[in-house]
Amino acid sequence: MAVNKRIQWIDIARGIAILLVIIGHSLGNYWPGYLGNFIFVVHMPIFFILSGYLYHLKEETTLFKSGVKNLLIPYIGTVVIELLCLIISKFFKDGFFYSRIGSVKGLLLSSFYGIGVPIRTPFNIDIVGIGAIWFLMAFFGGTLIFNLIMRLKIADHYKFLIIIIVSLFGYTLNQYITLPFSLNISMAVQIFFFAGYLIKKIHLIAKLKWWHYLLFMVFWIYVASIGLFVVSDISSPNIIINYIAGITSSLVLIKFSIFIENLNRIQLTKSLTFFGANSLAILAFHLIDLDSVTLWYKITQHLITYLPYLLVVLIGIIYRILFVFFALMVVKNLPLVKTIFFPRKFKKILS
Repeated sequence: MAVNKRIQWIDIARGIAILLVIIGHSLGNYWPGYLGNFIFVVHMPIFFILSGYLYHLKEETTLFKSGVKNLLIPYIGTVVIELLCLIISKFFKDGFFYSRIGSVKGLLLSSFYGIGVPIRTPFNIDIVGIGAIWFLMAFFGGTLIFNLIMRLKIADHYKFLIIIIVSLFGYTLNQYITLPFSLNISMAVQIFFFAGYLIKKIHLIAKLKWWHYLLFMVFWIYVASIGLFVVSDISSPNIIINYIAGITSSLVLIKFSIFIENLNRIQLTKSLTFFGANSLAILAFHLIDLDSVTLWYKITQHLITYLPYLLVVLIGIIYRILFVFFALMVVKNLPLVKTIFFPRKFKKILS
């Protein structure tokens, strides 16, 4: 296989995962709840695991430049768009745009910390969570840390020990102080990177039997019943269990993605591949929809009068998926914006 050829089942898995992100953020009054718990077990861990699966050693400067181009520039671009929406909302009250964060200072502080949930700094400053794009910041730092560890001239079992220490340190530190640039999370997710690396190295997917996946599925269902695992601030009812569940549920999703690829249903495969290949840009525009666009909230006010709430939620999920799809269609025709959000070649849904 050529080095630059994408692995289709990986894009399918990413596509399913980004759709789960959108669904998880669109549950309305059903959040928090079991379905949200079930989704959150896997929908972010699998991105780190797939990155570990694809990992190969890189020079730090090369990796840094790649991260800036593919992660930090889209992060900054999203913040700039949110800033523009905030400014517009100040001039046009009750218009198409609003701001969840509400102030320029608050948005800049949130983007500096890059944390998905609200926090309070040691200086008693309340910071509003930046939202879904915390992932871009955490992924940037996480890849750099992981590459540093993997470049050590020691055996893999020693690297694994360091990974465990770094991950638990990031988790523990997060209970006391939140570092800027989402560094706590970057450390805490190292175990997922290494899991992906190990899955590929030992050819684990090929070795697992159908009953292993059945057990993983049962465990996933159980773990969802004990509470919510939020990777954006590494909050968990039991971090060890959630680390294990994040890995085993990802294996289930990977196997399911391989199954979809082997079905050879062209349109289904292309649709999921489209969402997977463009998942980072989708995440950015999903956040803009959530935090800066009032359209769905205005529609909901009317629908909820006539329709059952569950149906409104289902319509909302479809709306949010369509929003990011059409946002991508528009952006791909805007040269400057396309350069920001698609530093790599734009993946079309049809080819």
